[in-house]
Amino acid sequence: EEAGMPFAVTALALDPNDLNRIFVAQGVWIGTNHSDLYSRRVMMSVDAGRTWQDVYFPATEAPISRLAVQGRTLYGVDGEKVLSVQF
Repeated sequence: EEAGMPFAVTALALDPNDLNRIFVAQGVWIGTNHSDLYSRRVMMSVDAGRTWQDVYFPATEAPISRLAVQGRTLYGVDGEKVLSVQF
């Protein structure tokens, strides 16, 4: 992480078939007098959160507000759009 950057977890999901697999969407607050939350990345842990790796997820400007896992697909909600990626 970059020092001093105001990051936020915007969504979290557990894989119901493997509870060691956790997904997190991360956003960053940008601005001085008026701050906006922008989407930054989605990360996955396969060891219950001990280590993390980036997951390719379709580019989005709005923060991902919801994550869900079904089978081998991760779904994310970005405003009004539903995005998905296989993992």
